[in-house]
Amino acid sequence: MHTNGVDNEDFASQPLSSVLVDRLSTLGIVNPTDVQKETLPDALANKDIIVKAKTGTGKTLAFVLPILQKQLNGKSSSLEKASGLRALILCPTRELVDQVAEQLRSIAKAIPNYKVLQLTGGMPIGPQLASLKHVPEAIVATPGRLLDVLSKSKLSLDNLQTMVIDEADRIMDMGFADQMQRVFDIINASVSDPQYMLFSATLPASVQHLVSPLFRQPQVIEVQSQVQHDLIEQVAWQLTDDNKRYYSVAALLTEYQPQSCIVFCNKKREVDELYQYLLSNKFDVIALHGDMQQSERDNALRKFKTACANVMVASDVAARGLDIDTVELVISAHVSVDIDTHIHRIGRTGRANKKGIALVLYEAMQQNHIERLADATQQKIPSKKSQALRFHANRIRQALFKGLIISAGKKQKINKVDIVGVLTKQAMLPPDDLGKIIVSAQSTFIAVKLRSVKPALKCFRGNKIKGKRVSVKAT
Repeated sequence: MHTNGVDNEDFASQPLSSVLVDRLSTLGIVNPTDVQKETLPDALANKDIIVKAKTGTGKTLAFVLPILQKQLNGKSSSLEKASGLRALILCPTRELVDQVAEQLRSIAKAIPNYKVLQLTGGMPIGPQLASLKHVPEAIVATPGRLLDVLSKSKLSLDNLQTMVIDEADRIMDMGFADQMQRVFDIINASVSDPQYMLFSATLPASVQHLVSPLFRQPQVIEVQSQVQHDLIEQVAWQLTDDNKRYYSVAALLTEYQPQSCIVFCNKKREVDELYQYLLSNKFDVIALHGDMQQSERDNALRKFKTACANVMVASDVAARGLDIDTVELVISAHVSVDIDTHIHRIGRTGRANKKGIALVLYEAMQQNHIERLADATQQKIPSKKSQALRFHANRIRQALFKGLIISAGKKQKINKVDIVGVLTKQAMLPPDDLGKIIVSAQSTFIAVKLRSVKPALKCFRGNKIKGKRVSVKAT
């Protein structure tokens, strides 16, 4: 096993095609992170690698670049591409599939007609099967849906070059061991010596047992966490009455008044209950857990990431693998019995050299566990009594923006410039009142500051965009 210490200062020093280096530069990505420095030499040399690295260390790019470099190596011209399915990436959740596919597509714009297909549950399988009419170069999938597609299609794995298992410990924790074994059996029956790359925050015995027959003398690389616990202020609040747990969360939100906060619960039922409690008390809150429909999860994440909601109540699906910017406050409404999960939770704050606060509610019988958390993070965690907390309805901090959805998108040739033009020229909105704009295939999401919501709605209902009337609704 080797750890940090490779001195590759920029991507140009790696054996990467200039096509990829130029694309990275266009995106403002010049210097690799530690995990990229450590893994790229071996990955680009087509070696199997097992990488232990925390979420948020830049590992996605560490396997995306070798995949695309291998694609370019398949043709004599750097702007031509080898055909057929070449890369398969497995992820534990739909959200992580979305994020990995998005980054892969972004870098792959340097390669004409490079197709990435996402295969996830929670949505009809028919369109996904139809997409296989034109075989993609890469598939990013959850294990269950991949097996469904393989059983219902003639997708060939014969030309597969690279197999990536991302967040491997979570895949195992979520009960996908049998499905993963079936995937590996199919690959081994079809492909001769593909490159395997595994990334995981931890390397439990279950992960090592599953992959040990597959890897050929793998390079085991451990990259230390980039979470700076010294930037995170941790405080434990002891509950004197468990019935006051949700009240205490609301009180903490009005005490700290964060612009962005994630509240973690251990169970999906608890997520739903706390979400309803906060919603009834007029917080701009969204819920996120694995039993929600995909459209609900997508909408919830979009609202939180665009500051149209400033409180997310979530299961530990939000602790890892989600592309969420640093949040100001993290609250564990329930103590996580798993130390690593606690570290992932608090790692949502205190990023990018910004200070953050992490609070945890606990019962008296859990005092020893709080001490274990303090030891694991090498911090003192002061304890306070929750009976001192008071909820103040007049101190609730509202979200900065409100989300609007219009019934037109890329298929209707709508782009961000069109939206900005309508709202600033026809509705006369100040440019600063417009937040993020996300253009999808058939719709467009617009974050608008609260004071400008009514004029924006009125504008869209009374004007055309590119000669077409659109419907609009607030979300």
